[in-house]
Amino acid sequence: MLTQKLKNLFTTVSGFPAGEGVWPSIVAARPRLLATSDTSLSSTLLVTGWPGEVDMAWLDHLTGDGVEASIHIVPVNPIVAASRLRKRRARLEAARRYEANRDKLDDPSVEAAAQAAADLAGRIARGETRLHTVAVYLTVHATTATELTEKVAAVSAHAAAGMWEVRPVTWRQVAGRVSTLPVGVDLVGARRATDTDVAAAAFPFVSPDAPATHRGVLYGLNLYGGGPVWWDRWARDNHNSVVIARSGAGKSYFTKTEVIRQLIDEVEVSIIDPDGEYLALAEHLGGTVTTPGATHLNPLALPVDADDDALTRRVMFTGTLVAALLETDVSPAETAALDHATIAAYQEHGINLDRQTWHHEPPTMVDVHRHLTESGEEGRVLAAQLAPYVHGGLSGLFTGDATTAPGGHLTVYNLRHLPDELQAAGTLLVLDAIWRSLRDDGVRRLIVVDEAWLLLRQPAAAAYLSRLAKTVRKRHAGLMLVTQDAIDMLASDLGHTVIANAATQILLRQAPQALDQVVDAFNLTGAERHLVATAQRGEALLLSGETHVAFRSVASENEHDWCVTGLNTNLGGWA
Repeated sequence: MLTQKLKNLFTTVSGFPAGEGVWPSIVAARPRLLATSDTSLSSTLLVTGWPGEVDMAWLDHLTGDGVEASIHIVPVNPIVAASRLRKRRARLEAARRYEANRDKLDDPSVEAAAQAAADLAGRIARGETRLHTVAVYLTVHATTATELTEKVAAVSAHAAAGMWEVRPVTWRQVAGRVSTLPVGVDLVGARRATDTDVAAAAFPFVSPDAPATHRGVLYGLNLYGGGPVWWDRWARDNHNSVVIARSGAGKSYFTKTEVIRQLIDEVEVSIIDPDGEYLALAEHLGGTVTTPGATHLNPLALPVDADDDALTRRVMFTGTLVAALLETDVSPAETAALDHATIAAYQEHGINLDRQTWHHEPPTMVDVHRHLTESGEEGRVLAAQLAPYVHGGLSGLFTGDATTAPGGHLTVYNLRHLPDELQAAGTLLVLDAIWRSLRDDGVRRLIVVDEAWLLLRQPAAAAYLSRLAKTVRKRHAGLMLVTQDAIDMLASDLGHTVIANAATQILLRQAPQALDQVVDAFNLTGAERHLVATAQRGEALLLSGETHVAFRSVASENEHDWCVTGLNTNLGGWA
């Protein structure tokens, strides 16, 4: 009788006759499973516990092969909703006071529920949301009892990992199975009240997407909806980006895919590569590889299209470079001595504030060092500290004459062979050389700084990077800072300034010790925190203003072959 009534119900609702696929002819109900005439078994679970926050398409995490889900959403009249919330708040307050009168500690769950109820009541009163009753049922299918037990355990474990709680609808398996049929009938009736945001997020066909764009490059596939995520960094308020991830999360792979696609979009790319990871990519794509140390870079050379204050900026940059070399702050007295020596070196080569003199051959750090040794006590002390970098074994980086900066669509500056003592200074020197070579000719240029923590850990270098992030847009260029050390980036105000001046922010999986700082710095929700804490290799979160999109980096076969070449082939290229 029940079977026929259910088939009639389906026929009435859908307009189509109900066959065995909808409801079998014979069912045998047991406390926690249902056996049918086609020898299949099923068990229906009810979602009873919810996390404090949910992400879009959260139901996808609880479904999979052999698991059906049904959502029953019923709007609640605002007047009824307000009355229910008042009663709930009164019950929670009564429970809190009862425990307080008995000199017991506060129950955190009661406090959290009371706060949530108060917030929801306020939002409903302001018309920001509505109240709905939602019931979620999961029916797990299997062919044997052992398989069913394993699948139910797997669903329960996956739910628990996301702070969900599921329970079997004991002795109500028939009602539970009916509630997951496409007839819109909830025979279990185990509903809970939620607001509009949670109800909307449960809808299985929606996911947060990046805004539509006419240009841009493919970042990957949406983790929830599966659609392509296209992103145009050049349409943002600034063209900068930061990529932050723990080692092995896939940041190098993602960076290489964006470089390839930006090149296709006629963007010129320069890469500062401290580990030699991009050499094979340059070879495949016909790029130019420059090795500082073999190629001399003169920090005192004036830019091609020099501004009126170019000479002053060169003098200031010399101080920044010296601080990076010595890995310490330069005292005011030493700064004054260094400025005096730098100006004297320029004057010795016939260069002064008159722009007509700027075509003369510029001085080198050897000249500056000589003038320091001829100055006062502070200058001589500073000269002694700089001696290894000017005349010693570490002098090959910038003591020679400047060579012509490489041009072309892709340039990789290979710093792999620099000693550790020169890595930060080498990165700074190359970055400055790239900046001086930029021209205001309308060509878009992307500057990739891999292992940016080398600069961010030093105040003088971090200050330079911060200034550059604010001004690089004026020359149609963008910075792409890639780092695996989130703690160094977030430890200083300058690091936060760099992040604030990056309109595109990419977070892959984060190290546990840096997770709290990342969550606070980027104002992540609980669901987003869970994502960056547990993301698989190549999964990332794109942040830009109100846009928050989770995606998985993908590549074509050729792109993949190019991206996995490098030092981290043991990780499949997903460094």
